[in-house]
Amino acid sequence: MSETPRFILNPFTFPDMTIPKGLLPSDMRAQACWYFYVLAESARQKVGNSTDDQFGVLEGELWMDKRYEDQARAVAMLYGLESPSEFAKFWPYVRQQALKMGYPINDEYIRIRPGSQRIT
Repeated sequence: MSETPRFILNPFTFPDMTIPKGLLPSDMRAQACWYFYVLAESARQKVGNSTDDQFGVLEGELWMDKRYEDQARAVAMLYGLESPSEFAKFWPYVRQQALKMGYPINDEYIRIRPGSQRIT
């Protein structure tokens, strides 16, 4: 009987944004945090200004929407992390890299609720 092939994930890395070229540490948690930022910012930009464009988005802060939490959990899984809180620790590096590149930034992208493993 033959062995079933194993599925191997190869998470994205960003060498042009990693030290010495950029500001991100080579730690995979920092790479995961950058990837989440890119996905979250892309999704945020797709939310328009009309009520129709924002159907399904909760009142208040955009990042309270569960879809972004699910996105963060998927990124954590891709990078082999237990939870998004592991990569959230690298937000200051991601923030600085985004600012250096002139990308939009919002500190609500990464916000861990006190006493919780949830990311919003």
